[in-house]
Amino acid sequence: MSKKSNNEVEEVLNLSREEKINEQELLKQSIDEKNKIIEEQKKLISDLENKNKDLYKQILSLKAEFDNFRKRTEKEKQKKFFLGKVDVLEKIISLYEMFSYAVESIKNIEKQNNVNSELSQITEGIKLLYKEFENFFVKENIEKIDCLNKKFDHLYNEVVEYEENDDKEEGTIIEVVSSGYVIKDEDGEYVLRPAKVKVVKNKIGLKDEMKDEKIETNDTFSTSNE
Repeated sequence: MSKKSNNEVEEVLNLSREEKINEQELLKQSIDEKNKIIEEQKKLISDLENKNKDLYKQILSLKAEFDNFRKRTEKEKQKKFFLGKVDVLEKIISLYEMFSYAVESIKNIEKQNNVNSELSQITEGIKLLYKEFENFFVKENIEKIDCLNKKFDHLYNEVVEYEENDDKEEGTIIEVVSSGYVIKDEDGEYVLRPAKVKVVKNKIGLKDEMKDEKIETNDTFSTSNE
C-alpha cells in the first residue's frame, strides 16, 4: 500500500474518532440539559409545595380566628342577654319577697283560726301566686344565699350590724336581716342581691372598728376643712 493510501486511511479514522467524540459531547450536553431541567422542575415543585403549606396554614389560622370571633360574639350576646335578665330579676325579687311576707302573715292568721270562707279564697290565691314565683326561681336557677351560722363573705354578704357573742366565732353570721339571692349559669353564679346580715365581733374587734371609723371620720373632716 502506498504512503498516500495510508494517509487517507488515517484521515478517515481521525474523522470517525472526531465524530464519535462530538456525538458523545452532544449526548453529554443533552443529558446535562435534561438534568438541569429536572432539577429546576423539582425546585419549582418544592416551592409550590411550600407555598401550598403556607397557604394551608393561613387558611387554618383564619378559620381559627373566625371561630374564636364567632364564639366571642355569641358569648358577648349571651352576656348582654344575661345582664338584661338580671336587671329584671332584681326587680322581681322585691315582688317575690312581698308575697313571701304575705304568705307568712296568712300562716299566722290561719293558726289563730281567724280566716273566713271569703278571706280563705284570697289567701289561697296568694299562695298559688307565691308558688308560681318559687317555680319561676327554680326554672331560672335563682337561689337564696345560705349564710346563717357561716363565716361572713363580702362577695355574698353585707354587714348591717355587729354583735358580741362569746358562743360564736368572730365573723360568724348570727342573723340574716334580709335574704340575698344568686343566679347561676354555665360560667358560675352572679349575685343579684347580697344578704344583709348581723355578724359576731368581739370587744377588741369592735373597739378597733370604732377606732378606724373615728380616724376615717377625722380625716374626712380635716380634708373638707382644707
